[in-house]
Amino acid sequence: MRCDHELISAYLDGELDAALLDSVTSHLLDCPECGRQFSALAQARDAIQKNCLIPDPEGVIASVMAVIDQKSSSPSAGKNFSPPLSMWTMKNGAIRK
Repeated sequence: MRCDHELISAYLDGELDAALLDSVTSHLLDCPECGRQFSALAQARDAIQKNCLIPDPEGVIASVMAVIDQKSSSPSAGKNFSPPLSMWTMKNGAIRK
């Protein structure tokens, strides 16, 4: 496997299938440069999650997303697009697409 920064990011995010996961894991163990990049990305992600994400106060995010989902299924939804709730996920108190 060659050095591939996109694969390192996908590895960190848990987006790789089993076959590719083994290949990237082996590469990270053998390539000091990619190992350093992986560590730096992991530290940056952890710092952002720890310091920059705010908790969901009393279910506010779920309430807002329910309204968005409701509006997206209304007849006038095409005029003001609101993505359905199923397009969004919650992770560590933050809304993500």
